[in-house]
Amino acid sequence: MDCIELLHMSSSTVTHDESVGVLILLGTESGQHRTSLKKINEFYGKLTNNKSFDIETFDDFVCAFKTCNSIGLCTIITQFVTNCYYLFETKAQIMKHREYYEKMIKYMIVNTGPIYGNINVLNTFINRNNAYPYAYHDMSNASLFQNIAKLQSGLCPDLLLNTTKIRPVNESGNTPAKIKVGFVSDFIVTFHSVAKDRLGIIKHLCDDPEFDVKIMTRKKDTHRFYDKIMADVNPSALENLIVTMEEGNLVANRNQIADQNFDIIVYPEIGMCQQTRFIAFSRLAPVQISTWGHSDTSGLPNIDYFVSSKFFNTEEDQDHYSEQLVLFDSLGTYYYNMFDYFKEEVQLVNDSTDADAFRQDVIEKTGVANPTLYGCIQIFIKMHPSFAHMLNEILNADENGVIVLLSANKGDEDDARFVNYIKTKVAHMERVYFIYQAPFVQYTSYVKNCDLILDYFPFGGFNSIIELFLLGKVCITCPGNRISGKFTQGLYKKMGITEFICASEKEYVTKAVEYGKNHTERKKHEARILDNVHKIIEDKESVDEWKTFLKTRNASF
Repeated sequence: MDCIELLHMSSSTVTHDESVGVLILLGTESGQHRTSLKKINEFYGKLTNNKSFDIETFDDFVCAFKTCNSIGLCTIITQFVTNCYYLFETKAQIMKHREYYEKMIKYMIVNTGPIYGNINVLNTFINRNNAYPYAYHDMSNASLFQNIAKLQSGLCPDLLLNTTKIRPVNESGNTPAKIKVGFVSDFIVTFHSVAKDRLGIIKHLCDDPEFDVKIMTRKKDTHRFYDKIMADVNPSALENLIVTMEEGNLVANRNQIADQNFDIIVYPEIGMCQQTRFIAFSRLAPVQISTWGHSDTSGLPNIDYFVSSKFFNTEEDQDHYSEQLVLFDSLGTYYYNMFDYFKEEVQLVNDSTDADAFRQDVIEKTGVANPTLYGCIQIFIKMHPSFAHMLNEILNADENGVIVLLSANKGDEDDARFVNYIKTKVAHMERVYFIYQAPFVQYTSYVKNCDLILDYFPFGGFNSIIELFLLGKVCITCPGNRISGKFTQGLYKKMGITEFICASEKEYVTKAVEYGKNHTERKKHEARILDNVHKIIEDKESVDEWKTFLKTRNASF
């Protein structure tokens, strides 16, 4: 029985408010935690008259699926079967979750039909990418994400709109001399990691007469970081660079993009924003490219290339991408020195007594008189059970060690969940010092005040790693299996520094304690990092490779 038939079944036994409540839950941060299962099971238990209902039992799931008598209930099931959680207890639990959810997705692909009339209707009901956390598992998501895309496009065929036309010609009968490139992103004009990764490339394309560049965004205002970087771009190019799209109307957004007649579209971060991801299902330009703003494959049928680097991927990784994997010889990013662009604010940090105050607060709260501060200052949702174990081992090996751990916003539900999760994994909780999400300058202060930085495993950092290298900090890393876990290794190799790249979790713990406790040796390596960090910022080779790649792709159609 497909969803078209299910729409005509008799009304459910649950109230409208109850179904809306579950829909809202699945579209929020709370829906990304396994604590939400209780409410979901209660909801479907009532709906199916099964007091012992467990949606993680396949027969019960099928029973719940067959109760879908409204678009709302179909949406609940659709969101649930593509859902993924944060903060798993074990690696085995992660594997079980992935296998079961893919089984449900495949069942729905066979047993559903169109229920969302167009992309706007779909976005009304599903406005969050519930699959986003799968990237943190250190496993290949190509097949899984392709199945999610197949399910969603089956439910909403309008996702697969194709607007490409024969390339326009000018009065002389030739195609336009300039290559028209569109960057579709709500993050590029903000102070976001995606802006830091891509804005340098965009700026250099704008300055090249061979390219006509546009940024397609729903953001109405630009951050001062964007304004500062782009300040010296040719005024005529800058004036028309941003095309502001209508907010909340994806049909209009697609039309606005299609009306530009782009030769090439670049989606810098497919997966971070559900609305942009829905747009990326469509074929709006002859060539469509993704790259590592969100460090995973898109799984979408109309994205042709995934641009990466030989420092972050190998040719053998192609199986983990639905797109054709392209490996630049360069890093593939023109990254600006954040501290040159925020000199005044950073100088305030340098001139302050924050370091003494910070360390004194750690001493008072942990009772450790002379602590070694191991900073783990990346977003908390990267926490993996393996890494939690590694943190525990570091504290076991260094009795003066204190883990400085970034949590969510102080006092909110995610903060409480994260703290409770760490309590179940770390024996010496008295030596875990939590800090909270803060503006860039405060983040800088946290990094400077730690003795040694710990890269998350298996999903590491990129922007945060470049910035701590600019501050001359040593970071211990152990590469994961996917691109998201290889950035720090790649940056170290580009700098010609390999001592802090570990081959195992055990070596990671050993080296963390070794360099954490040895102040003199650590200072020598901090100086080396400062001497070599210029190799990973403002990389002209990356600009040249992007230009060559775009020209080559443009010539191919």
